[in-house]
Amino acid sequence: MAIAICTLSRDVGERDGSSVLYTWPLTSANTDGAVLEWTEWVDRTWVVDSAAWGGATLVIQGSNDLTNWFTMTNAAGAAALSFTVGTVLGFTSVEGPRYARPNLSVAGTNAVVGVTLLARRHTQLRT
Repeated sequence: MAIAICTLSRDVGERDGSSVLYTWPLTSANTDGAVLEWTEWVDRTWVVDSAAWGGATLVIQGSNDLTNWFTMTNAAGAAALSFTVGTVLGFTSVEGPRYARPNLSVAGTNAVVGVTLLARRHTQLRT
C-alpha cells in the first residue's frame, strides 16, 4: 500500500505560530498516513471526514520507535481510537508518543477518508 502524504497549514487560529493543521487523504489504495513527529504539540484534536467508508476501519496510531505501533485512546471515555461508519468523528487522543499517524487498518473497498489534526503548542506567551 502507498502512503497518504499529509499537508500542513501553518499558523491557523491565533496566527502566532502556536497552532497547525495537518490533513491526510486516506483511501483504500493509500492506507497508511504519513508519520508525524509531534512531541512539541500538547493539544491534539483529530477530526474524520469520510466521503465513503467502503467497509474500512480507521485507527489513530502512536509509536516511540517507528516499528511498534499501538492504537491510541480517546480522552472522552478512553476507548480505542478505532472508527468505522457511524462512529463519533471528532476526538482528542490521550497519549503523547513521539510519532503518530492515521491508518486504515482495514482498507475497505473504494474508501475515501479524510483525517485532520489540529495541534497546538503550549506557550507561555499566548493571550
